Amino acid sequence: MPDMIRSFMTYLDNKIRSVDDIEQLFRVPLVGVTPALASKDVCEHSFVSINNPASQLAKSFQTLHNNLLAVNREKLPHTLAVTSSMASEAKSSTCINLATVFARQGKRVLLVDADLRRPTAHQRFELGNLYGLSNYLAEQAEADDVIQPSLIPGVSVITAGPVTFRPGELLARSRLQELFALAPERFDIIILDAPPTMDMSDALALCKYSETCLMIAAFAQSKRQDVSEGLQRLRHVKANVLGVVLTKYKMPPQPQEQPAYKQLPSAEGALV
Repeated sequence: MPDMIRSFMTYLDNKIRSVDDIEQLFRVPLVGVTPALASKDVCEHSFVSINNPASQLAKSFQTLHNNLLAVNREKLPHTLAVTSSMASEAKSSTCINLATVFARQGKRVLLVDADLRRPTAHQRFELGNLYGLSNYLAEQAEADDVIQPSLIPGVSVITAGPVTFRPGELLARSRLQELFALAPERFDIIILDAPPTMDMSDALALCKYSETCLMIAAFAQSKRQDVSEGLQRLRHVKANVLGVVLTKYKMPPQPQEQPAYKQLPSAEGALV
């Protein structure tokens, strides 16, 4: 009876609680697993690869970088859109850390905040946001007007710009593809921090025209149905999905090993 109750509760929960869920349920490669941080500071998470490169979290992004190249047949994609099914799944933090790893490998990286409804890059990088992607797409500014240097060597940033009421229309314009043309001549890779797939059609426009894309799913947070529907929507527009990254992963507790024998005190009181 307890096993039946546990199985029923798991069915109702419907959240991703296993690494195996990714490939078994969604039939896409699991290209990375990034562990959870105890801290809730998004900036600490976003800049861990530059501030604490020896940490387990930073090393997981290096592994993600290596796996991305492997699934893409060792070819560096010119454009990589990163999306998720819902908000707050560590998508933007993943973009910043991945950009950092590429830059440390000597690549010229352009990070674009393409979430025109809920932008975050200008806050995390402490950059101006008077002009950004929305201005460029609306032909109110040129690329050089909106590209800004960042605190990460080798990484340039385009913030989202002023919030617009018609992001889907802007993202569908040919100006987006003109921006993509900056790679590989000016930048080796352009990483797009795309909005979630469940938000209108914004992410679909970005992923459709990007050379490659990634889906982010958060451990014990993302719902299986949401991730599945997001991947289906990406496949519908023929997006090149390289795989899924599982974020906020918490290792299951390991059982403590019992000693093979009980140590007994000797006649002198010392352990033998």
